[in-house]
Amino acid sequence: ARTLSANGFAREATHAANRALTLDPANPDWQALAADLAAWERFLIDVRNAVRRSYWREKTRQRRVDLDEFLKGLAAASMRRLGRDVVSAIPVDDWPFVGSVARTDFEGAPTDWAEHGVFFVIGQRNGGPVQGTMMRIVGHWEDREVDGVPYELLVGDGRLFRTYFEFDGGDIAGFAMPGRVVLDLDSLNGSEAAVRRWAKAAGDRPLWPAADEERRRSLWFPNGVRERLAARYVAGGGAGAAFETALRHEEGHVLDGAEYTPISHHVPEIFVQALRHGFSPSAIEVTLEANAESNALRTSAYPNAALFGTTSFLPRKRGGPPHSIAYFGLLEEIVEEIDEHPARYPSIDRAYNILQQLDRLTAEELRSAIDRALE
Repeated sequence: ARTLSANGFAREATHAANRALTLDPANPDWQALAADLAAWERFLIDVRNAVRRSYWREKTRQRRVDLDEFLKGLAAASMRRLGRDVVSAIPVDDWPFVGSVARTDFEGAPTDWAEHGVFFVIGQRNGGPVQGTMMRIVGHWEDREVDGVPYELLVGDGRLFRTYFEFDGGDIAGFAMPGRVVLDLDSLNGSEAAVRRWAKAAGDRPLWPAADEERRRSLWFPNGVRERLAARYVAGGGAGAAFETALRHEEGHVLDGAEYTPISHHVPEIFVQALRHGFSPSAIEVTLEANAESNALRTSAYPNAALFGTTSFLPRKRGGPPHSIAYFGLLEEIVEEIDEHPARYPSIDRAYNILQQLDRLTAEELRSAIDRALE
């Protein structure tokens, strides 16, 4: 039971402790263990329900609860269930013009969370609901780096609840915070399976003739390009593309974050970025997502899988902001670069719509298009 609990299996740990108790009902140590594990499981359910209520309040346009009020509610639930407060001491990191986040891996956070094998993050973007996620810790690597920037990688699964973006129909395989990347194996396994399902639907379709620039550059008629990108990945025999591509995307966020942390040392740069984006958190997010996705396209060992993810929202520009808006804009820049410099991209025939031919790009052509489009 203790081993299960230490690895994040709260329900299974409670069940094991109760089974053990049936063998020796009078054992005081087992009674205490079963009671402690049951209390922890009920507390996690309280946390999950509180987060879901926040989502429903947002969905039904009720009064939005701020992060401070939300954490006070969790602290009260902690006292009620556990007899101690495992919430109030969780440090909160504030980001100007973006929002605030509390994480159980911050230095000074209560150790109860790690001792029970779970990672908990809860935050609030400016103008958005309180949202977060909690997962079992499967792996933790402390000494990773990208372009000289150090970061830690945490891999988890078995999420107790998901972010508001996912509650609202989106899908997130990972996320990044200053010095930390978190990947979710459950979502990644689903993404890997999705790529293979799309690949089965691949087939040759007539390309859309493009008599003018507007038709050459249009992104509104993908015409099976996602399926063909998926098929190229599957045919290449690659394994783990979803994991590797998601990691490269999140490393792009790590690189962006390194430019603005610690916050106290970068106030002028942060202000300039906020001013450039009209002090709009959503506009800032769009830029950050575009930067992260361009990093995935440039550095992934599976460029076709990365480009599959970039095209996944098409033809909807606002199918899941900020990602869809960012990816749409990124594809516009790639297509424009190809259209303006056809000699660099012999795989593409400008007599037809360019988007529908992106699966023909070699890895070198794709990386060149990204680099030149973002110059």
